[in-house]
Amino acid sequence: MANRIAPHLVCLTLACLLAAAWAADTSNNTVEVSLNPGQQLRGFYRALATGTVIYKFWGIRYGQPPTGDKRFSQPEAAPEWQGVRDALDFGPRCWQSPVGKGESEDCLFLNVFTPTLNGSIPVMVWIHGGAYNTGSGSDFRYDGSTLADRGVVIVTINYRLGAYGFLSTEDDVMPGNYGLLDQVLALKWVQKNIHAFGGDPNKVTIFGESAGSSSVSLHVLSPLSKGLFHRAIMQSGCSLSVWAVERPASEISVEQYTRQVGARVGCSDDDSEKFLTCLRKVDAQELFNASYVFKHEVDIDIIAPPRVETKFGFLPHYPQYILDNGLFNKVDTIRGFNSGEWSFVINDADEDGLTRREFAKNFANAFSSYSLNNKTKKHLLQIVKSVYLGNETNPIAIRSSLIEAFRDTLFAASELLELEKMLSHGGEGFNHYVYELAYRVQSLLELQSLGPEWWGVIHSGDLPLVFTDDQVGLVASMTSPEDLAVGNKIQTWWTNFAKFGNPTATKVDEDGVDVRWDQYTLNSPQVLTIDLKSTLAPYSRQSALQLFDDILTFLKSPNATSATSG
Repeated sequence: MANRIAPHLVCLTLACLLAAAWAADTSNNTVEVSLNPGQQLRGFYRALATGTVIYKFWGIRYGQPPTGDKRFSQPEAAPEWQGVRDALDFGPRCWQSPVGKGESEDCLFLNVFTPTLNGSIPVMVWIHGGAYNTGSGSDFRYDGSTLADRGVVIVTINYRLGAYGFLSTEDDVMPGNYGLLDQVLALKWVQKNIHAFGGDPNKVTIFGESAGSSSVSLHVLSPLSKGLFHRAIMQSGCSLSVWAVERPASEISVEQYTRQVGARVGCSDDDSEKFLTCLRKVDAQELFNASYVFKHEVDIDIIAPPRVETKFGFLPHYPQYILDNGLFNKVDTIRGFNSGEWSFVINDADEDGLTRREFAKNFANAFSSYSLNNKTKKHLLQIVKSVYLGNETNPIAIRSSLIEAFRDTLFAASELLELEKMLSHGGEGFNHYVYELAYRVQSLLELQSLGPEWWGVIHSGDLPLVFTDDQVGLVASMTSPEDLAVGNKIQTWWTNFAKFGNPTATKVDEDGVDVRWDQYTLNSPQVLTIDLKSTLAPYSRQSALQLFDDILTFLKSPNATSATSG
């Protein structure tokens, strides 16, 4: 354990140095753009090592402060102004832990990275992950410069998180989903203003990772997002993921969580209107502290996820219904998952594998962080053991089976089942691509490199490859040539997709051989395994899709909701 802690501290120190270097960018030359007559934004620019000049506009307000009477409300567009406003520094991040890094309710800001101010090039809008609880568009890991260097405009956004983004009384007074509505408002801002930054509002791709990926998926399903984007990339998460939305089988409903938080800050009225009025008067940090403490007391990571509601109408039905009835937005997609995903939670201190009992214990512990009642978790364990464990007794094989079970039940199976539902109900005329990331980064800057080989590629292990930046000396000195090679491929595929709807529209070669990436169809479910040498093959775990379909059926059945223990 000590050997892992020390490199992690070094990693954090290097990351802090990089973040400081990135923030210092604003000392470079400034430039102004005009959104409307008499309405300018002042940004800055920096030349990359490739010679490309990237224009950066940070901390652009897209929404009015969601404070006071606007707390727990649908966001409103930022007002117009006259004159020149600086866009040289990031706006504050939304309330989250750890506290003390400039959090604020007034956090609806976005950032733009563009290689041109005069063109009309494709746009990619990044939605960050973080279990709907943490993250920001200003995280230094999401520097859009290198992607922008490939001929696209990159937009990164903040949105309300945790209690501020998702508390709900499960009625029309506090419907919830405010964080997702923030994302919709940011996409509307892009449609209205991105032309001023050289972007084409008719070629917008949304992409995200983890909860950002499930958010992207929910936009594909939402009627409120129709026409605001044209392609979507989902990295480890979708609407059908067991953690993505509130389900009837939740151990603690969003309303129960909301009422518990309210009681801790002196708001206990059963009348939702009076309850909301009380919550809006509570000090921002006091409200955050109450929500944070309770969440950790019950030890549930995603305790207030998005939910079905019809007042705002972002998610008017459960995802399965929307998919099965063809009510989703028909767009091109890339979706995928990492080979190891949740392997890092496995308790194998001696690294000698697992017993059958340890398989069950590790699976149960991992799922305890999601708001599923005990009866549901026991049922999930039974069917997962029957599919993945069988009669296996070899400890190493058992550990490998658990990694596969985590990967499939939390990510891969839900993503592919969602896609197959789309292909069966109106989405077959669009381009759909699937990948599995098998390459582990080697950079000392990345926590991913500290895990044992058997972890595979853990959750978020794709981020340094999607955003890898070989233009900054510190990063280049700590990044392996292999990292840069794989990062180059992924960034080319992602930006090709944004431009053409086809990741291999321009060739990507490995040792002189062009990589082939065929579409995923019902008749030919092709998956590209991304590695130093990538391979294309039919998806071989169809049993996992049937398993996950059975899980979804159980989650909405009376058997899953009839008890919260047992």
